[in-house]
Amino acid sequence: MKRWMWLGVLVGVLMLPYGAAQALVAPVGSAPMQSGDVAVPPLVNHVMDLSDTLKPDQVRALDSKLADFERSRGSPILVLMVPTTGQDAIEHYARRVFDAWGVGRRLDDGVLLLVATKDRTLSIDVGHGLEGVVTDRLTGRIIRDQIAPHFSFGDFYAGIDAGTDALMAAIRGEALPAPVTADDRPVFLLAPLAFLSLVLPPVLSALVLGAFVQVLFQSLWMTAVAALFGVALAYLGRSMGFGKRFQRRRRPG
Repeated sequence: MKRWMWLGVLVGVLMLPYGAAQALVAPVGSAPMQSGDVAVPPLVNHVMDLSDTLKPDQVRALDSKLADFERSRGSPILVLMVPTTGQDAIEHYARRVFDAWGVGRRLDDGVLLLVATKDRTLSIDVGHGLEGVVTDRLTGRIIRDQIAPHFSFGDFYAGIDAGTDALMAAIRGEALPAPVTADDRPVFLLAPLAFLSLVLPPVLSALVLGAFVQVLFQSLWMTAVAALFGVALAYLGRSMGFGKRFQRRRRPG
């Protein structure tokens, strides 16, 4: 009975990182955090991160790409990241931003990608001039296949980069990139590393899992969680007798 109990704990520990990663992204349109009306910021650049999620060089890279695209195609794609949209549903706040910024002023042919990081919601708003090309169905695919998989790993930059690439391809009339899958990241290595942690000392187990998750997700909180899992797995392995060969044998006094 005790062995089955520990087996259940092991399965739960192995599944928790996946559940924590998926919790980063909630379905589009879910209820936002209630924090009052959120003002629409003035338009400064193609990419505006008011949530301080992206690194400065990531913002510059995205902004440069979208500025070049507007110069070549005439259709602006703007990205706004905010912590929360307050009491507004994200679609309503996106429309407020869209109207205030005058996205695609001449032909109403602009696109706004809005991300509310703490609300875990995102929206793609499309001007009337592009609705025949960038349809609701297409934006749903872009969110589902290109953006959300990266967001689920905590990689907001990769999600926005992939999403804007897909939007640019759609405006050019090109086929969308292939959907992002879990195989694009070596997540499958977490399982063997977790089993390896059963026979490692707690400190080494924490370092191995923590370092792997940091390289994979570049998220400090997920790294800390992985390190804690490593310690828990190491002690679990000891209790089940897996780590005896790695334990130092004490000489009799």
